[in-house]
Amino acid sequence: MGLKDLEYGFYEWLIIIIFVIVVGIFIFTALTRWIFELERLWHNQEKEKLKNKIESLISKANQGDFNKELASFTSYCKPKLKKKRYYYLIEEIFFEIVEQEKEKSDVARIIAYELELPGRTIKNLKTKDTSSILRGCFEAKTYLYEPAIPYLLFHLKNKVHLQYDILLALTRFDDPEMIYQAFNSIKDSLHVNERTLQEIINLMSPESRLVFYNRILNGDSSALITMFLKCIDKETALAFKDRILELYTEDNPHEMRIASIKAISAAEDHSLIPEMISALQDPDWQMRAVAAKGLESIPDERARQPLITAICDSKWWVRQNAALALLAFPDLESVITDVLKTKDRFAIESLQYNAEAKNLNSLVERLQEALEKEP
Repeated sequence: MGLKDLEYGFYEWLIIIIFVIVVGIFIFTALTRWIFELERLWHNQEKEKLKNKIESLISKANQGDFNKELASFTSYCKPKLKKKRYYYLIEEIFFEIVEQEKEKSDVARIIAYELELPGRTIKNLKTKDTSSILRGCFEAKTYLYEPAIPYLLFHLKNKVHLQYDILLALTRFDDPEMIYQAFNSIKDSLHVNERTLQEIINLMSPESRLVFYNRILNGDSSALITMFLKCIDKETALAFKDRILELYTEDNPHEMRIASIKAISAAEDHSLIPEMISALQDPDWQMRAVAAKGLESIPDERARQPLITAICDSKWWVRQNAALALLAFPDLESVITDVLKTKDRFAIESLQYNAEAKNLNSLVERLQEALEKEP
């Protein structure tokens, strides 16, 4: 065999090998997609079947044969729960019921406890693995498994990146004292934002929220007081308006005083207008801006003239918020007349800009005419 024949044979084999590799990759990809599709179909079909069984069982909660049906369902499920994928599937169903169908959650948890589903919660929370701890948080809040609380509190102080998930889990127990202690334990290392705090607060029952805020607003942590004042709702702000006024008038940190004015605004209580007017005249521009913003939700004649003064403020944010508050008054013609009397171009432009944003076209045209006449 010559050298030329040998080279030809080498390239021929190289092409065959490449072809086999390409075909192999194609077959592997196709098989993988097929397996995933089968898994997805199994998941959906089994989930639908299992959810129907659980829903049917829940519907019989007040019937005499509920315990018998529960025992039958337990016998059906327990052997299957030895498989991890089936275990996760049934947990997913219970979580959906608890989250989306609140009226069924109590019965759903009874079924879950009968299946001994919460048993793995502690095992997951005892590990150092982040995914396992997250799974434990998920299970603790789904089943309201009280033995998990000490482990959740431990991880809260040691796993900063999991604070959000742990706090959500703890809040589900709706124990205001425990939730307060949880926040107090991380007051110097709290890594959640205002939006997250709002989500946590909304999970509490109205009664628990009042108890919790009482502990927070009368606590010794200015950081916690400030953060939760920013998230306060109308009902809670009204319930604690006297305490909030104390926090505003006392010699407290700057950020807390601003948060106090924001909380006073949230109350939407006309009896607090004098305090908001006082804040509107504060030497600090941030305080004036927050007060002006708050007055937008409760237009009051007592605040009209202070707002006319505020729309001439040297700070842009104060002018903009004052303009929005003035546009909330029902008698806009009178408001425009008062603003035009100031002959302050910045004030008129602020009112025009916000009137345009609110599609108040007739007002915009009138203000534009006034600006054109100004030198």
